[in-house]
Amino acid sequence: MYLFKTSTVIESLVCPGVSFTVRKMTEDRRDSLRLQLAVPLGKMEMLGEELRTLQGRTDAESNARRGALLAQSSEIENGELASIKIKWGLLAIKGLCIDTEENVATVDEWKKWPSDLVMEAIHIINSSTGLSTEEIKNSELPSTPSSSESVATNDLTAPSASASDSTKPETADPSTQQT
Repeated sequence: MYLFKTSTVIESLVCPGVSFTVRKMTEDRRDSLRLQLAVPLGKMEMLGEELRTLQGRTDAESNARRGALLAQSSEIENGELASIKIKWGLLAIKGLCIDTEENVATVDEWKKWPSDLVMEAIHIINSSTGLSTEEIKNSELPSTPSSSESVATNDLTAPSASASDSTKPETADPSTQQT
């Protein structure tokens, strides 16, 4: 008999003492995530198409429009996509208090978390989805050769995390994993 546990606990490398309970991927959950991401990713694709039409143009109007498109893509990435991924991928966060020890943070309060912790959570969720790199990168905009700006809006610098049995916490660093 194989016992499939639907979640795993991963210790944060960004905030010691904080752990995430991450939902594991199933086919049903993969389909659910794709459906939830469809609208914001469609918006991102439309922004990317408009950015491509501005390639090679350096006039003030094109530069202003490019800036506006990049701002819109950032809003989608840091708002809609982040919210969907965190609420879809996390069951709980433990060990994080905001302002006072009595104010224990919840998944729904992710916008109050430290920015590095949000980035780490999204990185962990992206890593645990089982989606291909290409599917995850659908939330990035293409860069424009005429611009020196970096357009990759999903560049996460949080360290990789690994998943394990949900009954024991672990860290993303293999040298510190609990056995």
